[in-house]
Amino acid sequence: MKSSHSNLLIAGVALGLAYLVYRKHYASVSVEDDSWLQEIAVTTQKKVTSAYTGTVDFVSRNFWERILEPRGIRNNNPGNIRRTGTQWRGMAPDQSADDEYVIFTDAFFGIRAMVKILRNYQSLYDLRTVEGIISRWAPSHENPTNAYVENVARSLQVSPQQRIDVDDFMMPLLKAIILQENGKQPYPDRVILDGIAWADK
Repeated sequence: MKSSHSNLLIAGVALGLAYLVYRKHYASVSVEDDSWLQEIAVTTQKKVTSAYTGTVDFVSRNFWERILEPRGIRNNNPGNIRRTGTQWRGMAPDQSADDEYVIFTDAFFGIRAMVKILRNYQSLYDLRTVEGIISRWAPSHENPTNAYVENVARSLQVSPQQRIDVDDFMMPLLKAIILQENGKQPYPDRVILDGIAWADK
C-alpha cells in the first residue's frame, strides 16, 4: 500500500510541475486549449489526496484499535504477569510503557511464560487444583478470586477442588485464564501451541 501511494504522489507532483512549466513558457503564445491537461492534473491531485487520506485513516484506525485493546493483549502478556525482576525470554527491550506488567515482543512469548509459571505452581508448590492455582495466580486482594475460580473450573469441566495435572489441561487452562484476564481470548490454537512448545526451550 505504501509503495503505490508513494508512486502516485510522485506522479502527481511531477505532473503538477510539468503543468506549471507549460503555463509559464507556452500559455502566452499558444491558443491551444489546455483544459485536458488541467483535467488530468486535477484528477491526479484528487487521487493523491484520496490515497493519502486513506492511509491516514488506516493508520489512525489501527492506532485506536491498539490503544483500546485490553492491557494484557496490548502488552503481548495475556496472563498479565507482573514485573518481578525475572528476565523472561521474549521481553521487549523497552518496558517503559507499563510500570507493573511485563511487555513481550510477541504473544506466544507471553503464553510461554504462563506455561512456565503454571508448571512451577505444580512442581514447586504442589498446586494441583483450579482453586489452588487461581488463588495464587489472581489473589483475592487484587481480584474477585472466587468468581475467577468458578469460571476457570467451568471451562475445564472440573470441580474447583478436583486434583488435575496442569499439562493434561494446559490448552483449556490457558484459554480460560486469558479470557478471564482480558475479557476475550483472541489467539488461534497455533499461537497457544507455539507458546506451550517454547516453554520447553
